[in-house]
Amino acid sequence: MEAEQVEKPLSRALSLSVGAMTVLGAIVIGLRHSEPWLPALAAIVPVISFLVTDIWKVVRLNWWVANAVTVLAVGWSLRSFLQVSSEEKLMAIASMICLLQIVLLFQEKTARIYWHLVVLSVLQVVVASALDLGANFVPLVVLFLGIGLTTLMLLSVYREVTTVRSERFSFFQLLRGNGLLLRKQQAGHEKQPAKTECPASKLDSQAAMLLSRAPRVTAAEHGEKSLLAIFPARLLFGNTVLLSAVTLLLAMVFFYSTPRLKEVFRPEGGSFGGAVSGFQPEVRLARTGRIHLSNRPVMRVQLSRMSDRRPVEMMEELYFHGAMLSEYLTDDGESRWVEAQFLPSPAGGRGTLLAVPQTSNALVRQDIILESNANRRFAIMPVLSLPDDTTPVYGGPRRGRGERGRHSRYAWATPAIISKSQVKAIPNPNRRQTSLDEIAFIAEINQARKFDEERFPRLAQIAEDELEQHQLTEGRAFDKAVALERHFLAAGEYQYSLNLDLPGEEIDPIEDFVANVKAGHCEYFASAMVMMLRSQGIPARLVRGYKGGTFNSVGKYYLVQERDSHSWVEVWLPNVEVPPTEFAGTASEGGAWYRFDPTPGRSNQIVLETADTWDRMAQAFDYVELLWRDYVLSLNSSRQEEMVYAPLTAQAGALPQWVEFRSLMWWMRRTGAFVGLDLWPRQNRGARAFEGWAAVFVIVALVALMASIGVARGVWRVVRAWRNPKHSRGVNRSPEFYRRLERLLARMAVERETGETAREMAQAAEAKIAAANVTPAVAALPDRLVTAYYLVRFGGGRLDKVESDGIEQALHEIEGAVAQMRRK
Repeated sequence: MEAEQVEKPLSRALSLSVGAMTVLGAIVIGLRHSEPWLPALAAIVPVISFLVTDIWKVVRLNWWVANAVTVLAVGWSLRSFLQVSSEEKLMAIASMICLLQIVLLFQEKTARIYWHLVVLSVLQVVVASALDLGANFVPLVVLFLGIGLTTLMLLSVYREVTTVRSERFSFFQLLRGNGLLLRKQQAGHEKQPAKTECPASKLDSQAAMLLSRAPRVTAAEHGEKSLLAIFPARLLFGNTVLLSAVTLLLAMVFFYSTPRLKEVFRPEGGSFGGAVSGFQPEVRLARTGRIHLSNRPVMRVQLSRMSDRRPVEMMEELYFHGAMLSEYLTDDGESRWVEAQFLPSPAGGRGTLLAVPQTSNALVRQDIILESNANRRFAIMPVLSLPDDTTPVYGGPRRGRGERGRHSRYAWATPAIISKSQVKAIPNPNRRQTSLDEIAFIAEINQARKFDEERFPRLAQIAEDELEQHQLTEGRAFDKAVALERHFLAAGEYQYSLNLDLPGEEIDPIEDFVANVKAGHCEYFASAMVMMLRSQGIPARLVRGYKGGTFNSVGKYYLVQERDSHSWVEVWLPNVEVPPTEFAGTASEGGAWYRFDPTPGRSNQIVLETADTWDRMAQAFDYVELLWRDYVLSLNSSRQEEMVYAPLTAQAGALPQWVEFRSLMWWMRRTGAFVGLDLWPRQNRGARAFEGWAAVFVIVALVALMASIGVARGVWRVVRAWRNPKHSRGVNRSPEFYRRLERLLARMAVERETGETAREMAQAAEAKIAAANVTPAVAALPDRLVTAYYLVRFGGGRLDKVESDGIEQALHEIEGAVAQMRRK
């Protein structure tokens, strides 16, 4: 086929492949770009440019316009590069790459333009890999890798085809090449005067024979050959494998030698009174608005028995404490619940309730991965601390209380789970053993009893009527709390609604909810019950946290989402009023906080259903997200040491001490300090920032390794050339068919001596074959093969498929002649 006929479909295929790489790179960047319109535009432009620039040829930017637009794009992207944070620098680089791609796509496509587009697409993936992307990044990168390898192969073939077309040999160029060849031959004869002189008539006949082949050479250079002849499959495969191996090596080295970038902060979601559900450490009671439930993950919780670490699957929905709100404020025209400040007590603070020292080993371990940047630890209360050497089942180290990040992990034990159910009574951590404990206890109970009778007249009256109806006016606090909870759960009395419409501006929103509207969400139900209990002198508080969660049968953990945000009530009861089976562990002298949930809706009982295929796929993907975060995104320098190097060192305990990772790191840091480099600064250790000196060290080490390999190969070639002159540089650069010819002639004792030309070797072989009475046509084959060798080696010629097949046939006939001569 003609080169032009090959080039056109090849160019179309290359344009589509490069466009696909550009689209994928823009998609990967767009997953986390702060300005998603730019990656979206970069993903659409390849389709437009393929039509208007590559096919229709309507819009093509010339060199000057393209460079001017490029300068403007770079300036606009990097306008405030030095003043922004690391994440914003990445976004600026990503924007610059997208703009440069857009400019290149509207230029006339050449091998250079294609190569620039490929490099920019790879840079997009590199920039995206520094961001906090989920597991969906993996299939995109795998697809990008496949398309990238295809693009590189097409680009290699395209460059060869365009080179063949642009570098055609004219008749006069071939004459100059032949003249050079003749001069080389003459020079070779002049160096060896003892040899038989090559007459001018012989050289003229050789030149005439070469010139007779000029039309065939010109046709071959015009492209009458297959793609495999232009670019051998073995060379193509070798280059692809080499490029893939080097890329994989560099990626592994940089991944395990440099920490990831700092994770970008994401807001924790609005309060329940706002537009989106989610946790807030206080409750603001809005009068109007619509609550939108969010499916954003909050935490993943795995429950396991402390005795054998077997997973625990609950029969009821779980309650995770987040904040205990006992102070009700009505200032600045709004009503809200906030955390009260007490004197120091045994409570853990910030929504944490420490368990009373246990006498039983029936504890359940809760390993929690929290997707939050807030300094808040959700858990099933009460909790007990675990030994320092205990690691979470997810594989990562347990983070300290002061360590922050978007993904924090911690583990606690709890006695609140009995027979796959969460008990309701949490023993008060304040055991009232000292005078300070007693003061704190009284302040806590008094705060939980505060009630403004003038603000809630109708609410107090409704509570009184409800208790009188059940003859509980003089009853126990526990019985009163049960009756008031049933009041809200009674069918037809109240309605659960995410649409808020409390028109009574002159009265408190809780009063308006109970007396007039009787429709709202969990915060209103819990607030109303707390105030009803306080109207009866019963200490109560509102608790904010999460209720429920979806059990992942693949990873054996609970996925809690923002839509699971919930509020409920805790009532203080003396120990004598608490059912004995409801204590979470050992009872306390300070009584217990008993959980009540007055919000109507679904039952607390979990309906066990067999997950369908779609649910299991969703659970499997969420589990992959978890593993991706643990073993990829969160694998910073400290976790690399604890998860990768420390276990390997422990397994290889018999190795010398200098092999251990810590010793190696100490040696590298000391060596760096000796030469003036501060490798891996201690103050930045563990931070997700790219450490420049680490990158420099890795790059220098790789360059030194590659240089060492190159030097070793050069030394080996010199040694081989010294030991065996046949393996000199000139011979090694000869075509394969000529080396095969030399091996065949060596079998008939015809070898090329030092200073002897290939033509003279062929003449000696011709004479020997003729003397052996072999077919005369075979005797002329070595000289023809040497002519082809001169044409390829010194004339820059190329062999088409027909010529290659002819050479192969000639070698086969020579091999037969050699075998026949050896039999004689």
